Amino acid sequence: HYFAGYGGGRKSLLPGVASRKSCEANHRMVVDFRRGKLSGAIGGMIGPGILDNNPVHSAMIEACAMAPPIFVLNTVTDPHGNIVAASAGELVQAHVEACRHHDFYYQQELEECSRLVIASSGGSPKDINFVQAHKGLYSAHMAVAEDGIVILTASCQEGTGHSDFMSWFERCSTESRWLEELEKNYQINGQTAFSTWLRVRSIPTVLISTIPDEYVEKMGMIPASNPEEALERAMGVLGELPVPLVRAITQLILNLAEGTPIQLVDGGNQKRCFTDVKDGVECLYRIIENRDGCCDGEIINIGSPNNEASIKDLAEILVKKFHQHPLHKEFPPFAGTREVESKTFYGSGYEDVQHRKPSIDNARRLLNWAPKVDIQQSVEETLDFFLKEAVRTGECGIGQPHDM
Repeated sequence: HYFAGYGGGRKSLLPGVASRKSCEANHRMVVDFRRGKLSGAIGGMIGPGILDNNPVHSAMIEACAMAPPIFVLNTVTDPHGNIVAASAGELVQAHVEACRHHDFYYQQELEECSRLVIASSGGSPKDINFVQAHKGLYSAHMAVAEDGIVILTASCQEGTGHSDFMSWFERCSTESRWLEELEKNYQINGQTAFSTWLRVRSIPTVLISTIPDEYVEKMGMIPASNPEEALERAMGVLGELPVPLVRAITQLILNLAEGTPIQLVDGGNQKRCFTDVKDGVECLYRIIENRDGCCDGEIINIGSPNNEASIKDLAEILVKKFHQHPLHKEFPPFAGTREVESKTFYGSGYEDVQHRKPSIDNARRLLNWAPKVDIQQSVEETLDFFLKEAVRTGECGIGQPHDM
C-alpha cells in the first residue's frame, strides 16, 4: 500500500469497518501540512513496504487494540488469485508474517530507474476507477528516471471514482493551493488527486483508459486509446531511444561468418533461456487454437527453462560447432572474442536484466506443452541453416565484404 505499507491485517478494521471520520483522520497523516509535503514527509517513514515508524500503520494498530483480541487469516495470492502463502493467528504477528511472504514473491530491488516505464494497475477490481488505479501510478513513478516517462494502462470502467474528484483539479493549480484546500476541507479523494497532480507534473504520464480525454488532460496526463498510440506519444516526448541488438544467436553467427570478433557485452555473463523456434511455434499454435477456451484470461509464457545459458556460454557452444561444421573453411578464420562495455556497444541509456528464467507452468497445465529441443541441438541446427544460406547466396564468406 502506498502509504500504509501493506494491505491486509489491521486494515480489516481501519478502514474496513471504521467511520468516515476515523478513516479521514488516519489518511490525513500522509499530508504534512507544516512542511507542505505529501506521503513520506513524516521522517520519510510513509510509503509502500514500510511498517516500522510508519504513523499511518501505527494508528491502525492502535485502533485495533481497542477491539477484543482478533484472530485473522491473511493470504498472499499470485496474479491469477491463487493462494501462494497464508498466515493466521494474532492480528499483528500474522500480518507481519504475511508481509514477509509478500516480499518474497513480489518485492524487487531496482538497480536503477528507467526512462520508459510501462505499468498496469493490475486489472479489475484494482483499476475499476482512477482512485484505485492511482496506486499503480504511484508504483510506476517510483521506477522511472527523472527524465523519463510513464505509460499506465488502467481500464477505469467506473470513471475517476468519485463525483467531486475532478473538482480538485479545477480548484487547485499550485502546490500551496492544494495544501490550503486539503487543510481546510480534507477529503481522501482530494489527497489522491493531489498525489496524482504531484507525480504527473514532474514526470510525463500517458494513460490508456476509458476515461474521457478531457478529464485525463485536466488531471495533467496524456490520453491514449491503445498501447500503440501510447508508445507513439511516449516516443514523441522521449525522442529516440537506443534499440538493443536482442537477437543474440544471429549476431554471434554473423560474427563467425564475417570473421569479426565476437563482442561479449559486459563479459557476456547475462543468462537467458533459449527456445528453439519449432518449440515456440508449436506452443503459439496451441495458444491461438485456444481449445475449449483454455487460454481465456490467462498469461502464458513460452520458454525453455532447461536451456539456460549465459551469452558467453552460447558463444562457446557456437564456436565449437562452427569449427566442427563441414562448411567452416568457406568462411574466414575465427577472430576471437573481446569484452566490451554495454554503454559502448549499445549507447547511453541501455539497461539489461542479468537473469531471465520464464515459468512455463501455465503452458504445461493448460496446453499440455513442454519444449523438446535442447540447446545443443537447437544451436547446431540454427548454425547449419545460416551457414548453408550464406554459402548459397554468397553473402558471407572468404573475400566477401559485408556491411554490418
